Amino acid sequence: MMSDEGDRSLTGILGDLGGSVDALVRAKFRLARAEFMQEARRLARAAMLLAIGAVIGSIALAFLALSLVYALSASVSPFTAALLVAVISGAGAAAALTAGLNRLSGITLRKANRRMHEHMEWARGFGR
Repeated sequence: MMSDEGDRSLTGILGDLGGSVDALVRAKFRLARAEFMQEARRLARAAMLLAIGAVIGSIALAFLALSLVYALSASVSPFTAALLVAVISGAGAAAALTAGLNRLSGITLRKANRRMHEHMEWARGFGR
């Protein structure tokens, strides 16, 4: 007498195997998505802190520029002092923005992107 497991047909076994592979592939994609979202949240938090720091730093720089204008007003007219401080500050800001934009162009979510591609390659391997 055969057991219940022995009575299973090859079609039933292959169907179960296909369902298991499907569930495994779906789980891998859920994992990849969760990893990607975690990295995106970390990036968003870092960007928020950078924005807050930039606003506070801008206020501090404005007061520093104002103090430079007052200091230069003792030797030149207030208009000339303000213009001099604005031109020098503008040149510094342009240089910093250019350098920052050049560095920003190479930033990606490398780690999460690499993992996503690994998961996709792994899933494609089952289709062959």
